[in-house]
Amino acid sequence: KSEAPSGVGKLTLNMVASRLGKDPSALINIVKDNGITADGETTMRTIADQLGISPHDLYSLLAGE
Repeated sequence: KSEAPSGVGKLTLNMVASRLGKDPSALINIVKDNGITADGETTMRTIADQLGISPHDLYSLLAGE
């Protein structure tokens, strides 16, 4: 299981994609599938707040866990 890094809320989708070894557009699509409009520069905190979950939970979702 990927452990979310500390300060994960400040990371952008591009930064998370590079940590996970994934394509940023794939992560953007996951977020869009959940009804949130985002781009590579959107922070995890912004997306998590809109989803009503924690940035750590969002990181796990994006990691595919």
